[in-house]
Amino acid sequence: MPHPTRKRTQVIVIAVALAVGAVAVPVAAMFYLAWARAVRDGQGHLAEVAGRVMLRTRRTMDETAQALWAVEPLRTAPCSPEHIAQMQAATLNTISVQEMGFFEDDLLKCTSWGITTQTVHQGPIDAVTKDGVKLSMDVLSVVRESR
Repeated sequence: MPHPTRKRTQVIVIAVALAVGAVAVPVAAMFYLAWARAVRDGQGHLAEVAGRVMLRTRRTMDETAQALWAVEPLRTAPCSPEHIAQMQAATLNTISVQEMGFFEDDLLKCTSWGITTQTVHQGPIDAVTKDGVKLSMDVLSVVRESR
């Protein structure tokens, strides 16, 4: 027969373990639920931001294409004063376009700032709009000496 003090000690140990478990399990569950909700909310916010970025990107691409199409019906000689004036007007009327250039055989011939004297290659095409306009985003600016 077990000793009564020993039995009492076992009962106390079991009771303390159950009490700790009764406190720890709900606290751990609340931590997990709070973490899961924070992750879900964060993912929802990121999805919302990504949607806005995509919308703004699409608008920028559409504006850029419109600016290029405004200059596209080339009724004057390439890089003539009239052609440069068309590019300047398209650039000034389009917030998302800072500078526009005319390329021939992969070389920049003129920009909305005028005739170029430096050799600038068109480089890779970064995007093609749904209208077939080819865009190169990382072309060296002849005027600003930046991209």
